[in-house]
Amino acid sequence: MRGGDTGDVACDQYHRYREDVALMDELGMGAYRFSIAWPRVQPDGRGRGNARGLDHYRRLVEELNGHGIVAVVTLYHWDLPQALEDAGGWPNRDTAERFAEYAALVHRALSDGVAHWITVNEPWVAAWLGYGTGVHAPGRTDDGLALAAGLIWLALSDRRPAWRAAGIGLALVVPVAGFTALPFEFSLGAAFAHAAVAALLVLAAAWARPQFA
Repeated sequence: MRGGDTGDVACDQYHRYREDVALMDELGMGAYRFSIAWPRVQPDGRGRGNARGLDHYRRLVEELNGHGIVAVVTLYHWDLPQALEDAGGWPNRDTAERFAEYAALVHRALSDGVAHWITVNEPWVAAWLGYGTGVHAPGRTDDGLALAAGLIWLALSDRRPAWRAAGIGLALVVPVAGFTALPFEFSLGAAFAHAAVAALLVLAAAWARPQFA
């Protein structure tokens, strides 16, 4: 990159969260939605949480609450731990089990200061654009994998004991206009998989009574 710049630091909220929250307060914001980085909490996608990662989010939540700003936490925003992607990613049902454990872990760490939770940011994007068209990470182009990933999102709304015990609900954003405005060519199989993924997510949304849509 020009000048030798990298994206390693970026907005640097890890170190500047107090300044960020002060700016939010100055702007009169009543709520702040942010996403937990799963790889920061569980680099390998399983096991005990990374204490430094969880402590950062605790400090951020405490700072928000101290300024009277409601924390709205998103658990998954498309950053799957690499070890889980290497094991098959979202089309592998075991990933849903790992997500349930991760969700419960984060809830235990932050629940004292957080009342509003979003489980997955736009699962249609992760399922279809990630595994069907390949325009999003992990860049796979397999209709069957996209459908499998959609089925896994439905499984997330199933009887996940760790998730239910933590009191975390499912939240979805389902594309509607996207059916007639997609910027790429469809095969018949791709069209079916696209529709099937969206339909599965609608079913999951109806079952789980999402907090946000």
